[in-house]
Amino acid sequence: MENWVLYGNIVILSTVKYIIGASMALYSVSPLRGFLLTFVGGICGVLVFTWGGFWLRSVVSRIKFYKIPRKEKKSSKLFIWLKKNGNIGIISLLTPVVLSIPVGCFLMVSLNFNKFKILIYMVFSLIFWGIILFGAKYFFGINDIL
Repeated sequence: MENWVLYGNIVILSTVKYIIGASMALYSVSPLRGFLLTFVGGICGVLVFTWGGFWLRSVVSRIKFYKIPRKEKKSSKLFIWLKKNGNIGIISLLTPVVLSIPVGCFLMVSLNFNKFKILIYMVFSLIFWGIILFGAKYFFGINDIL
């Protein structure tokens, strides 16, 4: 029973913040099981927050807002650069480790990327980070990466 609670915690933590779930899995379970648990949690998070983001965007788009003129900031310049260059790869690569999965998915949704394109890029990103984290534990015998 204790293992199922641990597995559930790893999956739930991986849906929101992948690196925390992965560090918990690195410490407590085998590399293959940890990879599978964090991958399943990450994919569940991507599905929930991507489809939820599109739903939220459709709800907010129906509301009429008063637009306030603003000065352009550095953060808005970065946002415009990401939108213009279509760097879904950079965002999806940084999402599991640097950003959290909800922030990355909402950012990609706000940049008007396709749902399935977001899903595919995030699957490859989660596989990439899982291989790096759990491969280091398996191949090099490293127990405490983080």
